Amino acid sequence: MCKFVSHMQANAIVVVMSSTSKLVRFLVPLGLIGFAWLQELIDQVWFSGNWNLLMGVGYPW
Repeated sequence: MCKFVSHMQANAIVVVMSSTSKLVRFLVPLGLIGFAWLQELIDQVWFSGNWNLLMGVGYPW
């Protein structure tokens, strides 16, 4: 899926990534951060900041 092309240039290896790979490397972190912000927005608007994932002793997580 991710194609790498390498070649020697002045005793250094140059790695060229395809434009699809660059797009994926940009969109995956952006999507994860966007999902976290969406959860925070839902929590603040509809649950008044009290929507928590309970973690600790005595909880299933």
